Amino acid sequence: MWLRILKGVVYRNRGSFLLTLVSAVVGATLVASLGSLASGISAKIGSELKSYGANIIVKPSGVALLSEDDLVAVKSSIFWRYNIVGVTPFLHSEAVITGPAGSAQGVVSGTWFDKQLPVESDFRTGLKTTAPYLSIEGTWPSDTDAPEVVLGRRLATRLGSGVGQFVLADIGGVPTTLTVTGVMESGGVEDEAAYVPLAYVQSVSGRQGLVSQALVSAVTTPLDDFGRRDPATMTRREYDKWYCTAYVTSVAKQVEETVRGSTVRPVWKVAEAEGTVLGQLSWLIYALVALAMVAATLAVSTTLMGNVMRRRGEIGLLKAIGGEPRQVASIFLVEAGSVGLLAGLIGWGLGSLLADYLGLAIFGTPFEFGGQLFVLSIAASLLVTMVGAWVPLREGLRVPAGEVMRG
Repeated sequence: MWLRILKGVVYRNRGSFLLTLVSAVVGATLVASLGSLASGISAKIGSELKSYGANIIVKPSGVALLSEDDLVAVKSSIFWRYNIVGVTPFLHSEAVITGPAGSAQGVVSGTWFDKQLPVESDFRTGLKTTAPYLSIEGTWPSDTDAPEVVLGRRLATRLGSGVGQFVLADIGGVPTTLTVTGVMESGGVEDEAAYVPLAYVQSVSGRQGLVSQALVSAVTTPLDDFGRRDPATMTRREYDKWYCTAYVTSVAKQVEETVRGSTVRPVWKVAEAEGTVLGQLSWLIYALVALAMVAATLAVSTTLMGNVMRRRGEIGLLKAIGGEPRQVASIFLVEAGSVGLLAGLIGWGLGSLLADYLGLAIFGTPFEFGGQLFVLSIAASLLVTMVGAWVPLREGLRVPAGEVMRG
């Protein structure tokens, strides 16, 4: 019976049916695509914000230096290891650096530049990863024990040194000659720095396998009030939830547990900036989803109101032959629900295409369109059609049966 009713509705009211379907499809498509955007934007934007630098700093606590091997273990042992996108150690050494134009007292820092770690076949990390904002003239030094150096722009100007030239550095009391492979510039403190391969500084200073500090870059969940809480004040259940959420604070805690003798803290300016940007974007997307739902509901309601007015005679006839209001209502609700279900299926397909396009256009990779968004698309479409049908149906049920029959 219901199938015959639906076929009759589609045949007799094709225009109204199509308008209702289009309105519901638009709502379902926007909800599905924006829902995909909302669920995946944290990871996407978090990755993009890594270009502003590392968000976790690792320093010694109770020991003079840290173990380089422990830093490698961060990428292989902590729960959130797959969120770690960069690890850069530093071994600082006081030095007098001499170039063609003079000498300067400063710090030579041994570090990784683009080092392949023995944890994943494609995981490379170093200064190029945790400080991608650095621009360089020339090339980065190799991650070996070669006597090479990259100079900050201001330091290179004071020394009168450029790419391909040599500088003398007294590293830990050991005179060395370094080849300048590049001159870097950031507009910040790096312009006064001198970076050489970590293995070389360790070898010259006799501190093999040791580092002074490290920077870690991790993709994290935006900080909220819960993420900022002191773990010592949490219940066991709260602590488990915090520990298993990729807050920058919980990731820092896990890094601290892995690197012996360390104290690990978020770089708060970077972490707070990420949380603010991602939070605002998420609320903007949720607002757009709500507006899309409201607009689609109003469009469905307006279309169905015209449909109900055209079917006043049919409604009156059903009531005149003994049809109860709930029976009359069920016919219209089944019609609306069928339109909603069909619109949800179409909207899910279109929404997945739109989400992929947005991901490729903005971030270069598509968004993942999970099964939960299929359910969201169907639910949103049914909600739009059911809520949109409520006011027209209420007006239709007020039609007096006797008055219609007399007409």
